[in-house]
Amino acid sequence: MISVIIITYNRKLLLEKTVDSILTQDAGEKFEIVIVDNGSSDGTAEYVRKKYPEKVKLIRNKNRISLSACKELGVSTAGGEITAFIDDDCVASENWLKNIKKALPDYDFLAGPVLALADTRFPWWWKNSLDWLIGINPKPDKKFPPLGSNIAFKKSVFNASGLKDNNLLLPYAEDRIRIAKLLNAGFSMCINQGMIVYHYIPLKRLEIAYLIKRSYNEGLASSVLERNPKTAILNILGLIINPLRLILFIDINYFFRIIANLSYLFNLIIPGFQRHRNQNHSCISCP
Repeated sequence: MISVIIITYNRKLLLEKTVDSILTQDAGEKFEIVIVDNGSSDGTAEYVRKKYPEKVKLIRNKNRISLSACKELGVSTAGGEITAFIDDDCVASENWLKNIKKALPDYDFLAGPVLALADTRFPWWWKNSLDWLIGINPKPDKKFPPLGSNIAFKKSVFNASGLKDNNLLLPYAEDRIRIAKLLNAGFSMCINQGMIVYHYIPLKRLEIAYLIKRSYNEGLASSVLERNPKTAILNILGLIINPLRLILFIDINYFFRIIANLSYLFNLIIPGFQRHRNQNHSCISCP
């Protein structure tokens, strides 16, 4: 059985679209949906109980916890031997569950593309190189790892990927680190191009101010989860190389990567985590 796990926070109307996109699928076998409400204040839990009284398992956290802790809570409750994850602002493609069921038995974990919804209105200056800032990845691979909004694990494999919980409320870096850990341990990954989810991108996420904040938070989260010499060196090299790339390729993407590099090194030297851990961020389950 496949257990679909959705971590949600204050997005009950978007969550409804996510759940409905899964419930309408013909998976060819029984599946379940597990929703972890991470301390929502918009009535998400009550809404789910009323709309899906017998169709989902609901876990409600009184207080917000980290994304990795939410996922582990969801997996521990799930009854399936396969655990699939989708974000609460995404919708699954028609054959999403069938693709998971067909491909995963031959691999340890499986992932697919995350695309923007068809009606997303990108500004004229937008480049595909900026997709990492808004949770889009049309061609995931080992160099550009899959996103946590579209990934499935054999349950035993997910349990082997456990991450140290740092109470980090920012939802960044966790999935990339989990995937790297599994690959380094010899687990096999499959990219299934038919396993597609579509990500809702509000206009505010396409504004420069948001992208700057998002870049800073990426560096901050990485400084908490990846406090090691290798990552520090890579960020130092990034500060040298990315300005050259910015000038050479005239690609604004490298401007935001410089911000992430600076944020990582700044928060590594002067830890900013304590300043941000209790801050009420808008989302814990997606960029």
